Amino acid sequence: MKSTIKNFSDIPVSLNAEDVAHFLGISRTKAHTLMNSKDFPTLHIGKRKIVIKDNFLRWIENQSNVTKLQP
Repeated sequence: MKSTIKNFSDIPVSLNAEDVAHFLGISRTKAHTLMNSKDFPTLHIGKRKIVIKDNFLRWIENQSNVTKLQP
């Protein structure tokens, strides 16, 4: 996916594993693993797995707060 994202408002409403990989700078395999993890806000629609943009951004913010609290 070529990024034309310049603002948060440009991020699509829902993201698939390829989008998550792109935004986090990780492989698609790692994105799939992340989307299967218990604490990631994945939405299952049939066999598809997506994450809603607002939940994704909130998850990132929460991860940064956890990192800041740890010594």
